[in-house]
This record gives sequence, C-alpha cells and structure tokens, in this order.
Amino acid sequence: MMRGETVFTGAAHPGTDLELMSGPAGYYLGFRGVDGEVYSRETPYWPEPDFALAVLDLIEGIGRDKVIAYADVLSDLGMLR
Repeated sequence: MMRGETVFTGAAHPGTDLELMSGPAGYYLGFRGVDGEVYSRETPYWPEPDFALAVLDLIEGIGRDKVIAYADVLSDLGMLR
C-alpha cells in the first residue's frame, strides 16, 4: 500500500463511515463515496466477515486518528510503500 492510496494513508476522506464490504476476493473494510460507490479498500481481503468485523470494532474503539497515526509509523518504518 502506498502513502495516499487509502484514507488511512492520506487519501482524501470521502465523508462516509468505514464499513464492511465484500467482493469476489472476500471481505474487507472500506469507504463508499457519497454516491454510494466503493471509494477505497483500507484492508486486505479476508475469507470470512467475522475477522473484518472484529477489526472494524477495534478501529472504532481505538479511534480513527490513532489508526492513521499507526499507519504513519508503519510507513516511516518502510512497512507501507
């Protein structure tokens, strides 16, 4: 994931909530644009929705700002491209 590729790594926030989504590859967390279309995929794909929902609960419990700060640390360490 490159800096600015996702909302968590610096892309503009679409003004919607992070939510559970699904696609042919599995379940993931992402944002929809105000038009309802998929705006971003913020996580890897998971085969079951339970893990994605647990991560969503964790993110909501920690707070989005702390998650973004964590993404910044990972980027600084070279763990995000």
